[in-house]
Amino acid sequence: MKGWKPSSDQYESLYDQLFDYYFHHYSSEIRQFVEHNPYLTWFIPKCFEQSQPLPSGRMGQVYLTQYNYRKLLVRELDLCMVTQDLKQINELPVELLGITATRRKGQVNYSFALVYLAAEFSLEQCIPQVDQWSFQKIYRTALSIASGIRDSDKVHPNLQPKNILLFPRQQQWSFVDDWSIATNISPYYGRYPYLPPEGTLTKASNIYSLGVILWQLASGLVFPQFSPVSPAVYHMLPVTSTIHPAYQELVACCLSKSPQQRPSADYVCDILLNLLMSEMSCPLYSKQAHVQSVRDKQWNAARYLASCSSSVDIQALLIGASITKRMVIQMAISFRRHRPTPPSATELRDTEGLCVQKKRKPYLHQESYSRHYGYSNDLNDLMQMGSVA
Repeated sequence: MKGWKPSSDQYESLYDQLFDYYFHHYSSEIRQFVEHNPYLTWFIPKCFEQSQPLPSGRMGQVYLTQYNYRKLLVRELDLCMVTQDLKQINELPVELLGITATRRKGQVNYSFALVYLAAEFSLEQCIPQVDQWSFQKIYRTALSIASGIRDSDKVHPNLQPKNILLFPRQQQWSFVDDWSIATNISPYYGRYPYLPPEGTLTKASNIYSLGVILWQLASGLVFPQFSPVSPAVYHMLPVTSTIHPAYQELVACCLSKSPQQRPSADYVCDILLNLLMSEMSCPLYSKQAHVQSVRDKQWNAARYLASCSSSVDIQALLIGASITKRMVIQMAISFRRHRPTPPSATELRDTEGLCVQKKRKPYLHQESYSRHYGYSNDLNDLMQMGSVA
């Protein structure tokens, strides 16, 4: 193993010392996996003491770190998730660089951890930028994802844009968090609204999740994490009419409530391939109309998130946005947040009665409200952008 040698003569091999000191509580299958992959590098645990913990799934805690000017991910492998089918470790989306040992504060034993390259970005980070994409790029991205689902020929337990990544030196999207043993945990594991209505993990449920992703590629919306998903803002059907009708029908079929009525992955790939070839040979739809439709949806979502006071979700919507688009959305958010709540009917009646008693104009409160909305001078974020003197 690279980067490791025994420090004492009492061990017959370097693996004996490694597993005696760090991983004595792990099963023999883990040791067999390490011994049968001598190309793996042993990373000293001290290298990852300052790693940043990331939101993680059921397979174990994930950390982001930097080592020799490269961004790396360190994924712990929980004991409860280890099975004899360790071939799935070799099916990680990038070349596995090596292994290390991690230990959290208060933890007695070390955890076995895998070290691999960090992705450049996820599909979730790209979706807000689809207003800058051509129809060809939308269809090509959708086809790449659908082809990955078809070629894997297995059920992904948590299919969502955050688990579809693009790694350095790769030209296609890769799936993570697709461990096959996850299907034995809970059929309800996942993220709303990518969960199918039937609540079971099957290939049909992956098609439903794919339908949600295809809708996002057409709408440019990402679902909030810290705010309720409003049906009025994030309604998926009908799909925007500014894209090809075949794409609209495909999304509707994938989102069918009945698993039996959803298409197969082969059918989805065939439709997307035909759409891509048709767009390359003879474009039929106006890109400008689709761009405006996507931006209208994003501005509507931004105003909704502003009312929920969710800055994290708003930032997710602004990833990769142009300066003009970012300023317009931030202005809409600022007006939404600084706009006073309109008076209720009861308050209007009370105000009207008060104005009559004092012989003043009725609806004075409404006039004041309009003036405040048009000429407010307390928009600090607009002043920082130079939009307000």
